[in-house]
Amino acid sequence: MVAHVIDQTSPYYLHASDQSSNLLVSQPLNGDNYPTWCQAFTMAIQAKNKLGFIDGNLKNPAANSLDFDAWTRCNSMVQSWLVQSAIPTISNSILWIEDAYAVWIDLRDHFPNSILWIEGIHKFVYAFENEHAHIIYFSSSKTNSFVKIF
Repeated sequence: MVAHVIDQTSPYYLHASDQSSNLLVSQPLNGDNYPTWCQAFTMAIQAKNKLGFIDGNLKNPAANSLDFDAWTRCNSMVQSWLVQSAIPTISNSILWIEDAYAVWIDLRDHFPNSILWIEGIHKFVYAFENEHAHIIYFSSSKTNSFVKIF
């Protein structure tokens, strides 16, 4: 059997210091801190050249692909970093999700936050002035509902 050599610039490359118990962010995800945790985790994972595992760009290759074992190993590493970077109640719920991308999507969908929600809103913002207050309506692209903010 010929060993498949992985280039250090490949997303499938794992450095000897990459361990499943590594903490990539200083503050674990607790739900309330999702936006800042998300940004910190994204920066850390991008520095390790593993962003494709959470943004969906590195799909699971076919089982007979030369990359299959490397993808599986790296995906498991990224999943373990995600599990390690959350409080126990969140870690226990994401531990059973099949791959890192699915974990990432689950977290994104589970912790909608006003900051992220506003970023995902349609660009139409309707503002008008009431006699005593400014009222702004945001149209949500997910629900097509409107939220009034005073």
